[in-house]
Amino acid sequence: VTEVLPYASTYERLAALYKATSQLGVSLGFYETPRQIVRLAAHLVGAERGLLYQSKWMSSHHNIEPDDVDGPTMELIQETSHSGKPLLILNTIVHPRSLPDQPSEQSEPRTIMVTPLQSKEDTPWVLYLERYLSAGSFSSHDLALLEAFTDQARVALENAQVYGRVCIE
Repeated sequence: VTEVLPYASTYERLAALYKATSQLGVSLGFYETPRQIVRLAAHLVGAERGLLYQSKWMSSHHNIEPDDVDGPTMELIQETSHSGKPLLILNTIVHPRSLPDQPSEQSEPRTIMVTPLQSKEDTPWVLYLERYLSAGSFSSHDLALLEAFTDQARVALENAQVYGRVCIE
């Protein structure tokens, strides 16, 4: 996947989106597909860390460990899951709900995007991505790109689920 920079042209962003979505569905394995989605989404928008979450089950993560997911992060994921609407936080210092309960001196401001992967199931998947603000904040263009990607990612997840059920039968 070509690196997409904040100042990339619309053509470059669409080319990167095409390249990323064409790699979805290469594997129909239910455990590989979520990992692939997080990795491709993180690379597409330049996120340093990310996870794919569904109903208290983190299916896959990229440079983030389950123990690193704090209360405020879970609140953002739950909010997105319940509202069905994406969330863009440009700076965690300005957005107090996204700060850890006890911020440390090592805490560095982050920029965060959280978007649902709407599915036919009752419980949606939620994609959470972040990067340190020193690397530049996410933009509304990044969020639009991610939303287009997650439409295709949802289809890849549903295909992997169906394939898994067929293999079991």
